[in-house]
Amino acid sequence: MTRMFRTYLDYKIINQLLLLFMLLMLPSAVYAIDVEETIWGFNNQPVRGKFVPLSLRLSNNTPKVFDEAVQLNRQQFNGTKVGAPLYKKVYLPPYSSQWVQFYPYIVDGQDEDWSLNWGPGFVQYRSVKRTGGTTTTTGPLRIIIAGSDGLLQGGASFKKYPEDLFPPFVTATDSLDEVILDHVPRWDVARRVSFMDWLEQGGILHLLPDPSGESLKFTSTLAPLNAPFDHFRVGAGLVIRHNSKLNQ
Repeated sequence: MTRMFRTYLDYKIINQLLLLFMLLMLPSAVYAIDVEETIWGFNNQPVRGKFVPLSLRLSNNTPKVFDEAVQLNRQQFNGTKVGAPLYKKVYLPPYSSQWVQFYPYIVDGQDEDWSLNWGPGFVQYRSVKRTGGTTTTTGPLRIIIAGSDGLLQGGASFKKYPEDLFPPFVTATDSLDEVILDHVPRWDVARRVSFMDWLEQGGILHLLPDPSGESLKFTSTLAPLNAPFDHFRVGAGLVIRHNSKLNQ
């Protein structure tokens, strides 16, 4: 009888080990998506007391389509979720990746961790790590809006921010003070409107010639930027036109 009981226990242990081995060999069943890259705000740091764009490059490394809601959660140091989660519907074909954006409010930042959750009950997760500390608005946050070609070019003294990630909501531009432009961004209507709203609410825009030395020509919603002055107002915002190119 004792021998039969031991055989039964050995059988259960072996089955549990086999199940654990299968789960480890099939990570797609546990983690349907990965976070390839994270950009906090406009300078890759969250700004305390502001809404900031949080850009996540998500990848689906499985042969199955990922089509469901994901949840961004703020956590305390012990892993407890605090505050209201933010949701985003994500569609990722097999073996593909794309940028997904959230717009969290940074309460403090020092003791805050974040996670991206999904799946039944949102129990599956990936940590959303920060690089460096949380900044306060002690000085102007100035960036260059760069296209895909501009991101690959070096030599600029200011932080480059991908034009495709400029928030389509002006609320998420709360931490941004100044923008440098040396090309006409390829924005959809929502991003053009958001940019002009940011400027009209007090932003500072520096207009530089394009790489060939020609003045920028804007259309549609951005047409007010064509005013033929070195300094001019757009609402409460200020536009300053420069003669030097970015590489100068």
